[in-house]
Amino acid sequence: FAFPQAIFERIREEGVTGLPLVPTMAAMILQMRDLEPGFLPSLRYISNTAAALPPAHIERLRCLFPGVRLYSMYGLT
Repeated sequence: FAFPQAIFERIREEGVTGLPLVPTMAAMILQMRDLEPGFLPSLRYISNTAAALPPAHIERLRCLFPGVRLYSMYGLT
């Protein structure tokens, strides 16, 4: 996830509907200043794995991705 803009472009090109994240990736996305809410219109869900997301990150992700469902899936071993 070293090049998030390239990932976002591929999501748009392919019409990707799901985006799995870990908290570090979510933090990187939330630090990006040029993203507008709804910038990935095909996205339907985001899953979070590896560790819990801070509540502030969840709130900001919901604002950035309106209408996208967020699933917390950490600790599923």
